[in-house]
Amino acid sequence: MVYGGYRSIEQFLAIPVATQNAATHSGGIVDLDRNYGGTALRYFGTFGGLRLAAGLEYDLMNEKRKGFINNNGVGGALKRDEDNKVDSTGFYGQAEWWFAPSWALHGGLRRSSVRFSSEDHFIAAGNPNDSGAKTYHATTPLAGLLFRASETTSVYANYGHGFETPTFLEIAYTNSGSGLDFDLEASRSRHAELGIKHVAPGAALQRCRVRRGHRERDRRRPEHRRPRRPSRTSAIPSARGFELGADKALGGGFDARVAWTYLKAVFEEGFNTVITTTNAVVAVPRARRSRARRKTSSTANCATSRRPGSPRWRGCTARASATNDPNDEFADAYTASSTWSPA
Repeated sequence: MVYGGYRSIEQFLAIPVATQNAATHSGGIVDLDRNYGGTALRYFGTFGGLRLAAGLEYDLMNEKRKGFINNNGVGGALKRDEDNKVDSTGFYGQAEWWFAPSWALHGGLRRSSVRFSSEDHFIAAGNPNDSGAKTYHATTPLAGLLFRASETTSVYANYGHGFETPTFLEIAYTNSGSGLDFDLEASRSRHAELGIKHVAPGAALQRCRVRRGHRERDRRRPEHRRPRRPSRTSAIPSARGFELGADKALGGGFDARVAWTYLKAVFEEGFNTVITTTNAVVAVPRARRSRARRKTSSTANCATSRRPGSPRWRGCTARASATNDPNDEFADAYTASSTWSPA
């Protein structure tokens, strides 16, 4: 598999001109061009009761980023000029072994390497050369066990590690100074899941699972704040969840799926965060719920997947959820639905 693409962005930001005139400010106009592409090789094989999968992935993105003074919608002096590059390489292998008629063992391992680099072309008084590079490495394992209790019921357990680097958008701005924020670290996490699936003859496929996640390290420093973006923290969150779901063939080519999810995600340590609108530093205590996770949600889908281009319907509901880390402002609960026909 090979892919490639191009993206160009020009964005005007409402920032006072006096603020933009600071020596290290990148300006209120973002002008960037990106070329990206990649390739992947995959292998699948079966040897007796052992099924194997392996692969190699390579991805590359080159970015030309400039910044200019935004003088009430009119472009002004150059404030930023850099060539950025990120490339990633991944190797992985996965195996499934049916070591008994009703038991299967799954295992996998992935090695990832991601490198960010920047060549700074805008060097001026008070704005030094910010060229630099940083490489992230990780080896992430996974393991799973499946027990087929009967022809209609299976029980499974999974455990794995996660690895997530900052994006170019996240490292594009620093708390102070200029250039990319190479101080950001990768996020590492651990996840476990226990579930059961049951097919009732003539009825629906029913599934139930319990999840637990723990982030060992977050990629953002305490009180980390980027211009024009919401505040981010380095607090370590943990999450526990429960999900119920069912799939049903309705007849006439229609398939339906419903799910209900409960998720409790809280910070395991206290931290300070910055309220962007007021620039105030607020202490967030331990065990406060993460604003990025809704407590409960439900979804329903209905599709005629057996006939390409036929109509589909989707609906979902969610409870009110916090919009900031202190949990003192909330977005309303909502119900939404949509109908569309794939091209």
